[in-house]
Amino acid sequence: MPVLEFVDSARAERFVEIVKRYTDFKELTTPMIHELIDRIVVHEADKSSGQRTQQVDIYLNCIGKYTVAQAEPTQEVSTPI
Repeated sequence: MPVLEFVDSARAERFVEIVKRYTDFKELTTPMIHELIDRIVVHEADKSSGQRTQQVDIYLNCIGKYTVAQAEPTQEVSTPI
């Protein structure tokens, strides 16, 4: 579940008002992006693990940085047939 770092309830309420306007849309438009997103920060790519990874931070208007919780890896269990 995404975690939103709310600064205060008034700003959170303002963000909810904005989001409610866009609950049923067919394409993402430039005005929508400008109203919802404050800035996007793209960090330098990291290849130290052998795979290329890159951190991207998205800051939403009114509430700040949007963080997606990382899923915990699960161990696969095989069952006999």
